[in-house]
Amino acid sequence: YGVPKDEMVARQYLEFAAEYGHGIAQYTLSLLLMKHGSRSEEGRWIEDERERIVKLLKLASNRGLVEAHHSLGTAFKQGYYGLQQDYDVARRYYAHAAKDGYQPSIEVLE
Repeated sequence: YGVPKDEMVARQYLEFAAEYGHGIAQYTLSLLLMKHGSRSEEGRWIEDERERIVKLLKLASNRGLVEAHHSLGTAFKQGYYGLQQDYDVARRYYAHAAKDGYQPSIEVLE
């Protein structure tokens, strides 16, 4: 579109929109943190970043984003981002996304 790629500016806009409750921005920011989030020298997530990823996913999920439901299902299934592994909670998130027709969640539940 004639605009140079600038991840720092993109993150600033995502932060702003996420703070004001934009579900897609919350979900996209969680993905950005998953990819580029802060980690220790050993490669482990820094606690604040893990909590922030989960918080953003839950906010986006509360806004009805099926991708966020699915991501939370996976996080609980695998015990990612400091969450306690919980198959029942994972199944509920997957079921919520599947109810809205999200194919990856439907496949997980089959």
